[in-house]
Amino acid sequence: MVQDLPHTKDGRPSSKGTHIHFVPDSSIFERPRFSLPGLSLRMEELAALHERVSFRLRDDVHQVETHHRFERGLVDYTARISESVLPLHDPWSFEGRHDSTRVRLSLQWCGAPGNRALSWVNQLRASGGSHLEGLVQGLHGALYHYAETVGRTSELSVYIPAVLLEGLTVLLDVTVPRPVWLGPVKGVLADEECEFAVARLVETWLSKRFEEEPVAAERILEHVIARYVARG
Repeated sequence: MVQDLPHTKDGRPSSKGTHIHFVPDSSIFERPRFSLPGLSLRMEELAALHERVSFRLRDDVHQVETHHRFERGLVDYTARISESVLPLHDPWSFEGRHDSTRVRLSLQWCGAPGNRALSWVNQLRASGGSHLEGLVQGLHGALYHYAETVGRTSELSVYIPAVLLEGLTVLLDVTVPRPVWLGPVKGVLADEECEFAVARLVETWLSKRFEEEPVAAERILEHVIARYVARG
C-alpha cells in the first residue's frame, strides 16, 4: 500500500512524503524472509543521494525502526564512513555535467588502508564499470598534474588503479540518459561516453581543489606515493 503522508494540524512544521506498507502475499511467498539490515542500508544510501530527505524503515513484526537523513547528502555520508579510518582532510564534493552525463562526487583520503568506493548509476548501486574507470583516470590526472608542480612526477610514473583507490573513501553518483550495461544484470556499466565524462570532470575539479588547498594536496600526494612505494 502506498499513500501520501498527511500534513500535521497541531502547529508543528508540516511534513509530506510517501508511506509504503508491504505485506507479503502468502500465495506467492511461502516463507518470506527480508533482510532488515539490507533494507536499512538501501534507505541509508537513498538518504545520502537525496539530501535533507528523511527515510524511515519500520518492521512491524519485530517493532524495529531505523531513520536516515543527511543534511549534506553524500558529504555527510562520506564523513560517516571515514570517521574511524583516520581522515587526512575534510570531505570534498563536486557536482558537474558533461554533455548529457551528470556527475556527483564526494571523496576523502584516509590514512587507514582499504578501498571504500561506492557508486550509483541512475541511483542504482553499481559494482563496477566505465564510470569507476573514468574516476580513477581523473584521480591520476589530477595527482600527476599536482606532482608536476612540485617536481615529483617520477614517483607517479606508473598507473596502478588499485593504489590510487587505496585509503580513499569515494562516493560517485552518475546520471546518464541511456546507460549501457555489461551482461544481463545491471551492475557493471559499459558506457564509454560516461567514462570520458567522469575522467574529464574529476581531473579538472580535483586539480583546482589541489591548488586551493595545497596543505591537504601535499598530504594526499605523500599518502599516494607511500602506497606506490609499499607496492614496490
